[in-house]
Amino acid sequence: MYYLNSFLIYSFLGFVMESTVYKINKVFRYSGIFYGPMTTVYGFGILAILLMDKYLFSKLKISKFLKIIFIYLTLAIVLTFIEYLGGNILHNLFNVDMWNYVHKKYHIGKYICLELSFVWGLFGVLFLYIIKPFMDKIINVIPRKATLFFFFIFLIDTFFTLVFKIKNLL
Repeated sequence: MYYLNSFLIYSFLGFVMESTVYKINKVFRYSGIFYGPMTTVYGFGILAILLMDKYLFSKLKISKFLKIIFIYLTLAIVLTFIEYLGGNILHNLFNVDMWNYVHKKYHIGKYICLELSFVWGLFGVLFLYIIKPFMDKIINVIPRKATLFFFFIFLIDTFFTLVFKIKNLL
């Protein structure tokens, strides 16, 4: 349940974060492709971080400084790849570009921006060392029934998103 809760919570928090940034910047745009408040690229990014921490980062036997540098560089690359993959999936499945970095100086295509790659690495390190310990206390006490309820709602949202938004492309 831990990974499912993490996916759902961080997809929701990603939606809240992006919507807030859009509101502050007076950009009238919806964060995510779903009908509900979920931006799943953040959920998948967090799952990648959690799995790498469990199976890779926690097993490193190097100084704390080198470990942080390694984690930073690894997460910058992996999270950038997830963003690239997510952008391509959304474009190919829904014919929509939720983000497009061609106006940025250091972009590689539409979905990769090296400036943001460095930010993703930083956010990843901050997540592991600051946010995760706090959020784990919350995630670990969420009742199983609540997790299953919200997952069921997410599955319904996913179904309707796929049916109605892909149907519009045909």
